[in-house]
Amino acid sequence: MASLKNRKGTWYAVWWQDGKAINRTTKIKVATAKEKKLAQSVADAMEKTAKGAISLDAAMSALRESATLDGFARPLPSIEEYLTTYPFRGKDSHLSTCQRAVKKFLASLGLAKLRPLNELSSQQCRDWIESELSRVSYGSVTLARACLNGALNDAVKEGLISRNPMAAASVSRLAGDTQRSMKRKPFTREEMRIITTQFPSPFREMATLSFLTGGQRIGDICLLKWENVHLKEGIIHFRTLKTGEEITAVITPRLHALLQSLPRTSEYILPEAASGYIRSNGSMSSKFSMLVQSFGFDTNVKRGTGKNCRPFNCKTFHSIRHSVVSFLRCHPAMTPDLVRAIVGHESEEVERGYFTADIEQKRSGYSALESILAM
Repeated sequence: MASLKNRKGTWYAVWWQDGKAINRTTKIKVATAKEKKLAQSVADAMEKTAKGAISLDAAMSALRESATLDGFARPLPSIEEYLTTYPFRGKDSHLSTCQRAVKKFLASLGLAKLRPLNELSSQQCRDWIESELSRVSYGSVTLARACLNGALNDAVKEGLISRNPMAAASVSRLAGDTQRSMKRKPFTREEMRIITTQFPSPFREMATLSFLTGGQRIGDICLLKWENVHLKEGIIHFRTLKTGEEITAVITPRLHALLQSLPRTSEYILPEAASGYIRSNGSMSSKFSMLVQSFGFDTNVKRGTGKNCRPFNCKTFHSIRHSVVSFLRCHPAMTPDLVRAIVGHESEEVERGYFTADIEQKRSGYSALESILAM
């Protein structure tokens, strides 16, 4: 049992270890008998931890229990209580990502979510990450993990837990490479014609607007406003939600006709799409994907192995962006710099991940190679 020493109004723990007297502050002020009792518990836990007789987690649990009984601290929150009340900060899109991450993580824990926060293990975190990697993209898992990791780092700073269990549950590089190899696929020319002529409103208009402005993302299309449209100048100018990139799209004759056909009943060009996106930013993308599947497009591939094997939807609204890049890069008049300017990619490396050549484009390339030998 450690002894206590009063040093300038603070209780210090003192114990002998390896023939030496060890002095460590408990950071508890000398006041009443309550403070001294808590300081003794802290001192004993510090001694046992230093001598390897008790783990740091067990010592922290004992200290918190003692502090709670003595009225110095509130009971440790449950995993669910802490994560659902944690004040995530950032833009609305980031907050939505964090809220979805918390919901999915707690669902993966089952009833274990009701246990104290300090009982959350690294293995539970790893299991959740592996499960998510079998369903969604590497990038999505990385973002979701970052949200939870930040919250748990703050729990360490607050003294609620001794270490962050999510820190030891990183997204594996190998899994990332596998995910990246399973990228979205572009729509074929025929599929794009079907989408822009046969899909119901507002998805038909959303897809057409996206394709003719360079494959812009669903959020940018849904929230596009009439104030961004300059018919006299023949351009649409806006800043993207994801990267803040400034886009200036040229209004082609078909895009002009589309804009002229739309009634101006709202500040948004597509008010129904804007309402759906604002209400739930994932619902419009999900409904579009359901339409793609209902029209019989080949969309699913398998991802994961064993019990974690899941279908992966390789054609979504974001595939329009892949389609634009793939079509433009195979056009003889298009340089990589011009394609990036149209689509709004920050670098050639990012854009390269969106490029997929179809068999006809490849055939054209092989014919060009053959023609060189024939000269």
